[in-house]
Amino acid sequence: MPLRKLALVADALSGNRDCEAFIVFSKTGQFSSDEVERCKAAQEEYERRVILLSNRELEPNFVYERTEKEFEVRRFASSLQDMAQATWFVYFDPKPKRPTQPTGVANASEPPTPTGCLCCYRW
Repeated sequence: MPLRKLALVADALSGNRDCEAFIVFSKTGQFSSDEVERCKAAQEEYERRVILLSNRELEPNFVYERTEKEFEVRRFASSLQDMAQATWFVYFDPKPKRPTQPTGVANASEPPTPTGCLCCYRW
């Protein structure tokens, strides 16, 4: 219930579009899945306004320094909108990083890439 009231306050502040309201939740540990779901309920349907900051984001010099190693987010956030976007891709609609292939290892599903000029390359 308190989150619903908080969301209504944010709606009222953003209603006339003279100001943009964000809702920030922060803790020195990790968010549980129940906490994430409750915080997600405060999210507007079309605009991202909820920001979650766990110890992973609070401890490093750059807010998403550690997070970018696990998820498709940028290390830097220059606005609250950037932080709300990162929250979306980390907590509400997670976009984990794909494992990277070691350099020099060919992917079996991709054709070989020619090295050198194309006129000399044999397919």
